[in-house]
Amino acid sequence: MTDFIKLADDFYIHGQITQEHISQASSDGIKTIINLRPDGEKPGYINAQDAADVAKNNNVTYHHIPVAMTGPKPEQVASFKQTVQGCDGAVLVHCGSGKRAAILWALSNKGALTADEIISACANFGHDLSKLRANL
Repeated sequence: MTDFIKLADDFYIHGQITQEHISQASSDGIKTIINLRPDGEKPGYINAQDAADVAKNNNVTYHHIPVAMTGPKPEQVASFKQTVQGCDGAVLVHCGSGKRAAILWALSNKGALTADEIISACANFGHDLSKLRANL
């Protein structure tokens, strides 16, 4: 894998991706990409429709679940969890820095992993989720 961060088996996170990342993800065996960035969040980044087109051309399934930088709403966590559960093979989730991806992974694994396991996994890659402990 390139610089995609492996949080769990077949689950990777990354900050903002480019068309080249999508092609590389396909080459690395990623089957699904989930984009958490709202279109227009920061100028100059690939929008969801263009990314979906590139993903399709690379035989990668693409989902867009826009989450504001203020954090996910409960329905977004539920949608994310359902989307991930429906994926076949490796998944790459991205946002601006990877933190929203880590947060959604953490919240969707509540009960499957302990809070310590979740916080530790994310901390290993620079995402301090200790403030979420009560929600995990």
